[in-house]
Amino acid sequence: FGVPTSTNFVVKYLNEIIQIILKKQKTPKILHLVPKGSTNWYDFSIKIQKSKFLNNKKKNSCKIIPCKSNFKNKAKRPLFSVLNSEKIEKKLGKKFKHWNYYFNKDYL
Repeated sequence: FGVPTSTNFVVKYLNEIIQIILKKQKTPKILHLVPKGSTNWYDFSIKIQKSKFLNNKKKNSCKIIPCKSNFKNKAKRPLFSVLNSEKIEKKLGKKFKHWNYYFNKDYL
């Protein structure tokens, strides 16, 4: 599980954080920057397939089948790797929306 995060989302809020840093305001050394919510790769794939991001021909020509990952990697990865953006939200005085909002805004 993770949080789909668009480049547009990152750029928007990263620019705001950079402005705070340039003003020499105290900022935590580590900040996580992701929208609210979470999903898995299967559900995210379904969301992409159903979006207007793909044309109708491609939508109907592929079938998404859930499967276990057999990707071999030396580093162990957590099954649930959702980051918490509360620190950056507090610093910016903002409440981020669910990733679906940004997905629809950025891609549809």
